[in-house]
Amino acid sequence: MNRIQILDCTIRDGGYYTDWDFSDEIINTYINGMNSLPVDYIELGYRNKPESGYMGKFGYTPVYLLEKIRASSNKKLAIMLNEKSTRVDDLPYLTSPLIGLVDMIRLAVDPKIC
Repeated sequence: MNRIQILDCTIRDGGYYTDWDFSDEIINTYINGMNSLPVDYIELGYRNKPESGYMGKFGYTPVYLLEKIRASSNKKLAIMLNEKSTRVDDLPYLTSPLIGLVDMIRLAVDPKIC
């Protein structure tokens, strides 16, 4: 029988309220809590190229941060790309370093463009 898989987006979605910046203490508490719950995936943040303004760690979700979380999490990790800020030419830069660190990449697409 197939089992429903659960994706938690607390950090990525909560970033709209914190400018995608969370203290290490909050992230550690979140990861420890998720490790004991029946959640399959945790979506950490967006993956973007650095721009002129700072979006917070989880607005970019750099590799060093993914490595740190991967070492302490027993969940599958996900990130999100936003079609508004991601160009096809950016994909190798944004995704190649994620091999072995991230289990899912979601894509946010504006339905008006489709």
